[in-house]
Amino acid sequence: MRRRARDGRWPVAALLAVVALCAPAERSSAQMIYRRVAPDGSVSYTTTPTREGYEPIRSSRAAAPKQEDAAASAQEPPLLSAAAGGNVEAVKKLLAEGADPNATGPSGETALMRASFFDRREVVRELLAAGARVNQTDAEGRTALHAAALAGKAGVIELLCAAGARVDARAAYGRTPLHTAALAGSREAVEALLAAGASVDAEDEDGATALEIATEQEVALVLRARGADRDDAPPRARPAALQGAGRPARPVSPETGAD
Repeated sequence: MRRRARDGRWPVAALLAVVALCAPAERSSAQMIYRRVAPDGSVSYTTTPTREGYEPIRSSRAAAPKQEDAAASAQEPPLLSAAAGGNVEAVKKLLAEGADPNATGPSGETALMRASFFDRREVVRELLAAGARVNQTDAEGRTALHAAALAGKAGVIELLCAAGARVDARAAYGRTPLHTAALAGSREAVEALLAAGASVDAEDEDGATALEIATEQEVALVLRARGADRDDAPPRARPAALQGAGRPARPVSPETGAD
C-alpha cells in the first residue's frame, strides 16, 4: 500500500518568515498564504488563491509580527531580508561589505531562495555573480529552483537553469522542481522546467510523477503533450493529500510581478 503522500511544500514557518521580511514596497500587493487540512489530517500550503478547500492564514499586510516571527528575523542575516524585498542597492551594499551570499536563515533557506520565490530577478543576478551556490539546499533538501517552481516564476527558473541549477534536484520525499510546479498548478513554471530538460516521468518516493499530482488541468495537458503517461497505462491513485482537492472553475493566473 502506498504511503500517505506528503505535500512537499515549504514549511509554513519559512514561508511566513519570508512574507514578514518583505520590503514596504511589497506591502502594496499582499502575498497571501493559504492552508488546507485534508480528511486524513495532512496539511498543505499554497500561494495560489481560490483553490478549493484552502483558507487564507496570513498576508504581508499583517500588522505586528508575532513574537516568534520577530525572534526568527533577529537570527537571520540582513541579506535575506534585502533579497526578499527586492532591494537591489541594499543587496549590493551588503555583498560589498563582505556579506556571505550563501548565508542561511533558521530553516536553511538562502537569499537566493528568497529572491527566487519573490521573482526578484535583478537580485538573483547579483547573488549569482557574487558566488551564491545555485544548488545549495535548505533543511528539507530544496533548492532555489524548487522555490521558483513553487511560486510559478518562469523567468527566475530560466535564470537559475542558465546558471547551472540541477533541473531534477531531489528534495525531501524525492520531489523535483517539476513535481513542485505541478503541485502548485503553474503551467508557466512547468513549461520552463521542461524546456530546461526536466524529466517528465521522474517519480517521487511514493512513486508519483508530476502528472499524477498536478492540481490544474492545463498543467496536466502540458505534461501529457510532452509524453507523460504516453503509454496509456492505468493512472495511479492520486496521493491522499490531494484527494478531493478540486480545481477552480477557470485557470488561475500566476503572479507576474517582477523587477
